[in-house]
Amino acid sequence: MGKLKVISFITVLLMGLVFCSFEHDYYVSITNLNIKKETKQLQVEIKLDAEDLEGVIQEEKGKKIVLEKAGEAELKVINLYLTNHFVVFANGGKLKLEFIGKELTPDGSFWCYLTADLPAITQSIKIKNDILLPTFIQQHNIVNLKSNGKVQSHTFIHKHTTHTFKLDAK
Repeated sequence: MGKLKVISFITVLLMGLVFCSFEHDYYVSITNLNIKKETKQLQVEIKLDAEDLEGVIQEEKGKKIVLEKAGEAELKVINLYLTNHFVVFANGGKLKLEFIGKELTPDGSFWCYLTADLPAITQSIKIKNDILLPTFIQQHNIVNLKSNGKVQSHTFIHKHTTHTFKLDAK
């Protein structure tokens, strides 16, 4: 009987380790915004965990996608998800974000690249960012905004999904 208990304990322990390996300890996205005054453009780079994004899109949109094999139809679904959960306003008006590219890295990160035209004089950028937050309450979305050689950062968390960055008038 003692040997059976030891085998059972080891089996349960190994199963626990296997199931725990499918989750990760942190839920963080990083978004870099770069204001290009000379071209009046906002460049956006969003780094997400690929598996988390796949799961959230399947849950929210009812469509299973594999980012590694994402074609045009899947990219439309990704773009729709992003533009619903990451919204940029300049001087009070909503900007139209254009999806221009993607990259899946070996570490499981999924990078999305977007751009938007800016008004000639931009005094503020307001962000609504709840990417992955409805599903992962512990998610932190870090946004870094670079303008006039200065970087401002803000972290978006559950129930605190909007922030306004004030820009220098230079």
